[in-house]
Amino acid sequence: MPSDAERLERVRAVLQGAWAEYRRAAALAADQVEALIRSTGRVVSTNGPSPLARELGALGPAVLDVDRLATILHRTEALPAPPVEALTAAAAVLRELAAEGDMVEVPEGGDPAAAVAQALARLGRAFGAAHVVAVARSGRYDPVTHEPWLRSYPFRRWTRRERRLAPPLILSVAGEDLHAGGLSQYLDGRVKVVLLVRGDAAPPAPLVRAVTPGTFVAQSRDGAELEAFAAWDGPGVLAWVPAAAASFVHDPAGAGRIRLLEVPAEPRRGLGGRSAAQLTEELRQLEAMAASSGPAATATAPAPGAAVAAAAAGAPADPADTLAAWLLRQADLDPVAERP
Repeated sequence: MPSDAERLERVRAVLQGAWAEYRRAAALAADQVEALIRSTGRVVSTNGPSPLARELGALGPAVLDVDRLATILHRTEALPAPPVEALTAAAAVLRELAAEGDMVEVPEGGDPAAAVAQALARLGRAFGAAHVVAVARSGRYDPVTHEPWLRSYPFRRWTRRERRLAPPLILSVAGEDLHAGGLSQYLDGRVKVVLLVRGDAAPPAPLVRAVTPGTFVAQSRDGAELEAFAAWDGPGVLAWVPAAAASFVHDPAGAGRIRLLEVPAEPRRGLGGRSAAQLTEELRQLEAMAASSGPAATATAPAPGAAVAAAAAGAPADPADTLAAWLLRQADLDPVAERP
């Protein structure tokens, strides 16, 4: 099996386009939010009279709408201090995510599903930032309610469209910790997860329980399925496994059935808290599913990156511009609408 560094390089080569789209879109969105901040011209203080009010003296506020007059004179959009601070924080989050890394190291004994949840909550801050911009511009910003969206935006809050715009995740995980329990709840929209298995030990069929009709699932010993995995216009999980594990692929864009490529011997010992009997049952389940799966309706797999462009109707054709437009368009949408 190739070294860990070689496998990571191969995976990045296939998935780098999707990550480049996400990073560039976050940077474009940050540029636009920062331009919006500059366009406000001034901040209306909530703790005292504005500079124009002080210049006009005591009589000014009695006969004039001073804040309205200041807005007209400056020909800019005036926002109170808390919303401008919220916009500034949102722009900072977007700028940070524009440099986000693509690799998550799951420590020994760690839970891959928990690592995926944390990574998605971090990446989802781009959507949280977009919603903060929306409520700030509409005058509904509440620091207690909305500021946490900039620290973490969990997957359960993501809308259907947002789940179509997620960049792929790459996790390094020890073989004994490799299991699909809990992963399936995140395989929605266009979320894709690659699991690079460390070491020579691994359960024989850890991903068999993740197989559903619309989910690309593969256990690969050589990474040959990466291109098809990246091209699938839907969710997926791929584990690059050692020879101790079976290799198979379930590609909804192909024949819609499980292709069993290599089958290891039944395990004699348990691994990662699971008994040999449990591991054997998973292997038998995989063999049974492969034997019984019939041809399904063939889907058409678009070119990699095409799904991002199709995620929002009427958005620019360039995928990064599409994501940036989606982030910015949140200012015109209800931030709590369209839950999955």
